[in-house]
Amino acid sequence: MECTAIEIKLNDGNGGFDVLRIATSPFDVVLNGDVYTATGDVLEISKSESTGEISKTGLNLKMTGIDPTFQTHLDAGGFIRAPITILTCLVPDGSNVVTVYEYYHRGFCDTPLTQVDYDTGTLTISLETNNVFTDIDKIPNLLRSSMASHSSRHPGDKFYQYTADVDVEETWKS
Repeated sequence: MECTAIEIKLNDGNGGFDVLRIATSPFDVVLNGDVYTATGDVLEISKSESTGEISKTGLNLKMTGIDPTFQTHLDAGGFIRAPITILTCLVPDGSNVVTVYEYYHRGFCDTPLTQVDYDTGTLTISLETNNVFTDIDKIPNLLRSSMASHSSRHPGDKFYQYTADVDVEETWKS
């Protein structure tokens, strides 16, 4: 049987994580010793495109049947920039242990939208994710290899003080 396993490491506000692990199987599955709880459906996962180029494109995800206790994480911002991993898995007949899996998507969650179903007492969570390569366009660190930059991070260290004293070109050989 094929299923999708989703792991979201929700920020707990104390520098740690509370982990949400769900699977689209009709029963709980075990993957690398971790239990992925069978929940409703993943109604929608946008297509992921494989190319020969590095892409920072994320995807859209819509999950139903989520335990309403996760509403506290939503209210506390636990989903914002939370690491997410989506796997496609193969579970052999008569077992609940995943034997083969591959990564479908890895990235970070954006702010989710929620909808409460009061009849079933469950949540529907819709969210966009950003690919792990999202940070690829960030501006580089503005510190340079200079005495001033080095001193700002390592007060009292005089490493770069002697670089001006070297009057010859240095060549690195391997």
